[in-house]
Amino acid sequence: MNTRHTHLVKVHDLSIAFPGVRNPDPVPVVKNIEFGIRDGEILGLIGNSGSGKTMTAMAIAGLLPDSARIISGRISFAGENLLTMNRRRRRMMLGSDIGVIFQEPSTALDPLCKV
Repeated sequence: MNTRHTHLVKVHDLSIAFPGVRNPDPVPVVKNIEFGIRDGEILGLIGNSGSGKTMTAMAIAGLLPDSARIISGRISFAGENLLTMNRRRRRMMLGSDIGVIFQEPSTALDPLCKV
């Protein structure tokens, strides 16, 4: 991994939307979020239910539902734009370089396996 970059993960001006139910215009669920994580840092996302924490994490991991659309922004990992990276390369990063532990870790993690 190239350590020249200021941030290992950089989310810049990220907006995510879903199609509207009665209106064809997309409905934003994440609006213009921005943060950076340096190597060795830990970031916790907190907020009310429905505030976009999970959608933000899923966008970074490339796991958004098919109906979701990133309508603006950039997500970079070690200086590479994840949003323009080919699917195969991005999939290879999942689990080895990028991972998400969702709200109920007891259902997502094996208690007998070291993390």
